[in-house]
Amino acid sequence: MSKHTPGPWGCLILSNGAIAVAPQSDKTKRIATVHLHMEGAEGSIGSSPCNARLIAAAPDLLEFAKWYVNFVEDHDDDAKEGMPRYQAAKALVAKAEGDN
Repeated sequence: MSKHTPGPWGCLILSNGAIAVAPQSDKTKRIATVHLHMEGAEGSIGSSPCNARLIAAAPDLLEFAKWYVNFVEDHDDDAKEGMPRYQAAKALVAKAEGDN
């Protein structure tokens, strides 16, 4: 699987009202476009900006999860297999990198 576009990512409001997620280093390269829902539709218009911010935070969240997994592996060999947070972070990294 190819690597993701490096972060950090940010959000931009487009002329049609949608929100684009793009690398902060090159805002012309879109990662995703979040379209606003019509009033009353499932998800409502209020969730679209939150979804865009969550997508934009993905590289930072992945970087932290990798750091946490490495920290536990470097410092707590005896307990890591029984640590639910470690297992969850390890699964999240695998899912994000396509190794699940």
